[in-house]
Amino acid sequence: TDDRGDDSVTTHTLGVNASIAAGSATFNGFALYQLGDLGGGVDLGAFAANAGAKLPLGPGTLRAEILYASGDSDPDDDKAESLQTYYGEYWYGSHSLALLTRDDLALTADNGVVYDVAFGGRGSMIASAGYDLPLGEKTALSFNLGAGWAVEDYGRDDSLLGTEANVKLDQQLYQGLTLTAR
Repeated sequence: TDDRGDDSVTTHTLGVNASIAAGSATFNGFALYQLGDLGGGVDLGAFAANAGAKLPLGPGTLRAEILYASGDSDPDDDKAESLQTYYGEYWYGSHSLALLTRDDLALTADNGVVYDVAFGGRGSMIASAGYDLPLGEKTALSFNLGAGWAVEDYGRDDSLLGTEANVKLDQQLYQGLTLTAR
């Protein structure tokens, strides 16, 4: 409950996550539902879901992930359908992207195109794929592709927000200290 304003805001987030191995592949995902009262007669009903997979392929690992967060089709009605984010941060997923979304270490929190899954009430969908290749005991190379869309376009001609391709090289200098170049 947040009662700093004129109306109290109460939200509840219920969710489940799971991971399963099938042969050499690993699948994971989550689903969550957010409900509550946003004050002023506005009820909340929003959801998000994520699915991911990893598969050893050759000397490395192939991975893919998709994340969907609902958007509010009519922000002026009495039903909020977008996840409520507090303090400007709400992120789920591990897409290994650095410009389109928050990176895995959350170092680009305020600079990513989609820096929070609610995306200003519009909701978001992010799809990514990558390949991680170890080059030795302390060195790894990662290739990543991703695309992002707004769930609700709010009058834009296109819901595509952008695409990203990146290459990342990690070198572990000491235990707990890794140098990363993108």
